[in-house]
Amino acid sequence: MVDAPTESVRPLSRRVGQMLRAQIDELGPGAVRDQLIAECARLDRPLRVAVAGQVSAGKSTMVNALLARRVAPTGAAETTRLFALYEFDENEGVDIELADGRVLRRSLRADGSMPTELGVPPQAVDLLRVRLSSSAMVSAVTLVDTPGLDSVRETASALTERRIFGGEGSTTVDADALIFLLQAGGRNRETEWLSAFRELTGSSLASCSINTVGVLSKIDQDNDPEPLRQFGRIAQRLAREPALRLQLATVVPVAGLLAETVRAGLLTEDHFASLQALATSLGARYATASVPLFYKAISELGGHELLAEELISRLGLFGVDRTLAGLQSGVETLGELYRVLLRESGFEAISAVISQAFMPRTDVLKADQALAATTRLSYQLPEMAGARMRSVAEELVLEPSMHQLRELHAVRACIGDDAVELPANLQEELRTLTGSGTAAQRLGLPANATADDIRSAARRKAMEAIAVGADPTVGPGERRVIDVMRMSYAALWQQADDQLAAT
Repeated sequence: MVDAPTESVRPLSRRVGQMLRAQIDELGPGAVRDQLIAECARLDRPLRVAVAGQVSAGKSTMVNALLARRVAPTGAAETTRLFALYEFDENEGVDIELADGRVLRRSLRADGSMPTELGVPPQAVDLLRVRLSSSAMVSAVTLVDTPGLDSVRETASALTERRIFGGEGSTTVDADALIFLLQAGGRNRETEWLSAFRELTGSSLASCSINTVGVLSKIDQDNDPEPLRQFGRIAQRLAREPALRLQLATVVPVAGLLAETVRAGLLTEDHFASLQALATSLGARYATASVPLFYKAISELGGHELLAEELISRLGLFGVDRTLAGLQSGVETLGELYRVLLRESGFEAISAVISQAFMPRTDVLKADQALAATTRLSYQLPEMAGARMRSVAEELVLEPSMHQLRELHAVRACIGDDAVELPANLQEELRTLTGSGTAAQRLGLPANATADDIRSAARRKAMEAIAVGADPTVGPGERRVIDVMRMSYAALWQQADDQLAAT
């Protein structure tokens, strides 16, 4: 993972912080002033990424894989029904923040995992704050594990959604980015997955292609010999769906259990020795056909039932199959096996999204969160004071240096019930343009494009945007989005000009 951005590379957040401090100075003591002070402090904190999705989609397993240690409880533990923040702190433990304002402190268990029982009713808990010192991830990113979004339980799902990105009447976790899990569990379910995503996130305009990635999880439970390839094709089709084009940066398939085991280092040398023995035995021919047959194969080697149970709980049949294939292909050490299984899990794609898409956007995402909070808080002030605060925030967004915020708002304007209706080709162009890649990638050019290529493409696209915006049949909302695209192309054009001038 890349290092957490420092203040020197957060110019947008700095500018928003200046605006907030000016507003704070104008306000008298009160709740709005206190919350604006808190928003100022949040601008300097690490990127906050929420892991959300359907019930039993493997959210806590994904959190453990990201943390590279098994901390979050999985399954039916009471803590899986609560919001949990995983953040960096030298003093490890769990702070249980209760709805009545009290905070209870608990230690992690001897194995470093969260306690499965809290000693208080779950309904009395507002938030779990898990302090970790030995995870590289939380030094750069705060992870948020969320309760399952389940359309059958509309009230709980709506509350979860509001808390992820913020909403009136809820204590929010103010996520900057979102990893959204949909459980694979079968083929030919694109329509179901698409409907689930739209139903469970449709009213959250904070979720868009700049800060959201979709994950098809538990792909290893489909009894497919090559689930990464099979679900990879499905994920590509989903990412191209017109309804998701501006809601998701991409969709990736992941075998969560395998990723958690590899990242957390849950296999021992004894496990490895047993699997080596199995790989060269007659039992290897049928060991992955079913769980009972795997137990039988281990038993025939003199292994205890507990060993078979441990391996299945860590690898699943798919993981065992990939392990045996690796060992039979020449893998000789546990470290080599981990590298093979990490590739097979698909986890590297999620890691790449965080480090290459989310992290470079930390500044704009945090500035946007603070501005959104400012707008919400302004409605708690007297009418004139609230209008003045909103006007200051709107003027700030129009400053030339804040153009990345306007790109983010342009993408969001094309999502939801009142969305600006861009033609499909412009929607795809907008998603490409607002990505976090290089100038060439944002223009849809090959990686080896020259500065001349970039200048020509940016100039052409800027001229095309001007022509489209001048069309009298184009509506005002569409024209605003196209104008943002024109300015983005003009900026890329200028950057290429400057690069050529310097050579």
